[in-house]
Amino acid sequence: MFNRLPPELVRQIIESSAPSTYHYETYADRQATLCQFGLVCKLFREIAQPLLFEIVYIDWQWKLDALLTTLKSKPWNGVVREAAVRDSYRRSLEVGHLQRISRSFQGLRSLTLELKYGGLPGLIVLQDLPCKTFRCIIYETLFTLI
Repeated sequence: MFNRLPPELVRQIIESSAPSTYHYETYADRQATLCQFGLVCKLFREIAQPLLFEIVYIDWQWKLDALLTTLKSKPWNGVVREAAVRDSYRRSLEVGHLQRISRSFQGLRSLTLELKYGGLPGLIVLQDLPCKTFRCIIYETLFTLI
């Protein structure tokens, strides 16, 4: 039944049901909603699954590893458009993480770094990112570079 709907209409339905930008308070609900759409039928899954990766929140090294492994196995090029990266509990963000992000997220439009436990890592590795907006939150103080 759902397979008869035009894909453009299905995409609009799915996108209108999930926030289109990152916010810490709505991220988990957004991901859950997109996962539920993916269970409806094959057409919904084909549309919802890439949307799961448009906005990513990374707070542990293993999550970055899993994300990059998944993205390599899929035909989606440049699907990550917004990323929020937070240093882990009592572990500062390492330059190596930023290097991997800058190499892998070529469609990135916005990057937010939330640094609570460590200092500012070497940001020179981010110079090649195609980001339109870069936000850095250090000890709850927001810095924005556009």
